Amino acid sequence: MKRGLIIGKYMPMHMGHVNAILKASYICEELCVVVIHQSEIDQEICRNDRFKYLVPEIRARWITGLTKDMAHINILQVEEVLDKEGNIDFEASTQKIFNTIGKKIDALFHTDLNYFRIIRENYPAIESLLDQYDFKKFTISSTQIRREGVFEHWDDLPSFVRPYYVKKVVIVGTESSGKSTLTRNLAKLYNTNYVEEYGRVLCENMGGYDGIFTPDLFPVIAYGHKMDEFEKIRYSNKLLFVDTEIIVTQYFSELFSGKDPILESMAEHNYYDLWLYLEPDVVWVADGYRTYGREQDRRYNNEKLKKMLDDREIAYHTISGSYIERISKAVKLIDKLLE
Repeated sequence: MKRGLIIGKYMPMHMGHVNAILKASYICEELCVVVIHQSEIDQEICRNDRFKYLVPEIRARWITGLTKDMAHINILQVEEVLDKEGNIDFEASTQKIFNTIGKKIDALFHTDLNYFRIIRENYPAIESLLDQYDFKKFTISSTQIRREGVFEHWDDLPSFVRPYYVKKVVIVGTESSGKSTLTRNLAKLYNTNYVEEYGRVLCENMGGYDGIFTPDLFPVIAYGHKMDEFEKIRYSNKLLFVDTEIIVTQYFSELFSGKDPILESMAEHNYYDLWLYLEPDVVWVADGYRTYGREQDRRYNNEKLKKMLDDREIAYHTISGSYIERISKAVKLIDKLLE
């Protein structure tokens, strides 16, 4: 068979899509996989389903990742046509799809029912193989995933799709507030990954910081931390726990050397699903990498960091008390996030 067609929004992509694309690839000399999209309508669908909206470029990226070793698969993005009432004009959109492909299509493997109906009526020569070769082995649908929740269908998502729906929980606070301990233990409790405080890792690799730390290292810390997040989220199980972030790096930068424009810029693109702020009411631990251990310094720096978060209108949850109280409070907030 010369040329096949698969059409979908992939909101989100699931294992049923993977099954259809891979099996169709065995049958066709060329397979056209079309990512259809209409920004306003797609965003409204996601809002109504309380589901995270992702731009079509990301959805197309999933397919390119899946098929990067399959030269005969052609991936296209087609924006759907709207009628005068602002609804999708499926007939005009179908015509646009075929015009974009610009080649004769021999078989249809997978699509939504609206497009299937139009193609059957207007292109009767195209063979429908939707019911053959076990293309419907996976009964899950994107609509079902959106409405029932991505975590209810985690196993239905390909591994390369999951990182886009992982919830990021960041733990912030001043020196010796228990961030690293809580981060590690939450990751163990939820069987997932965590990101270490990169500044500490850097200083440990340098053999310390006293007398050798320079201000140019703060952007390096922020960048290294973000790259570690990017790597760890790829293999995370629903959640990724993060020990500190860019605003905390800004806070240390201002304590040591003043404001850094690079950090200011990076902080504008700093998103987490849940912020946990740890009060410095646990015993100070002098581990050789901490400076401000006096009680008045701890109080001052605590208020300074809170103000920096408040100035950016970041909604954070304050956690205090003993270590068992802290992890118990954190678990309640995280479980609510997963609902």
